[in-house]
Amino acid sequence: MTIRVETLSKGLLGYKSSGYGTWDSSAYRVNADDSKDWSGLYVSPTRKLAKGYLTDSLNSTTGSGTAYLLEVHLLEAVNLLVCDDKRLGDDKIDADTKKKYVLQQLPSSIKVNEDGLLIPQLGQAGYFFKGFHDADDMELIVPNCICAKVNLIKAVTYQFKGWEKATKTKHT
Repeated sequence: MTIRVETLSKGLLGYKSSGYGTWDSSAYRVNADDSKDWSGLYVSPTRKLAKGYLTDSLNSTTGSGTAYLLEVHLLEAVNLLVCDDKRLGDDKIDADTKKKYVLQQLPSSIKVNEDGLLIPQLGQAGYFFKGFHDADDMELIVPNCICAKVNLIKAVTYQFKGWEKATKTKHT
């Protein structure tokens, strides 16, 4: 495994599906769960991957409701840790083991407590994280504590009825 440090430039980062069509980083931060190693705002590199999560925003009984595809824009350059180890995308490997892989390969200049929460600590140190989501696609994790560095813009609104897309409205 190799972890490298890059600078991520201002601009479009990727996409996020959501049950909310407007972004308020302050409100998100208040309600964000930072209780797990991998807590953060997940950004998909493609619309297709993000759209796979649209139904997570629907009524779990009826499959009806509104879901949004949002563009995620970085407001300023940030430091990014890129982990190219495909084991991170292996769903047969548990989260604790994946954390150990990352900790073993972190550059020595980045100090985190092994017993602390991984992504929240990386955020406190000023880093976003990028690693494999599955065997093919990487995703970006914006630590919740620095989520104000991104803006989410409504790109498409989807109306669902009984788990099927009923209407689609493009905004960007």
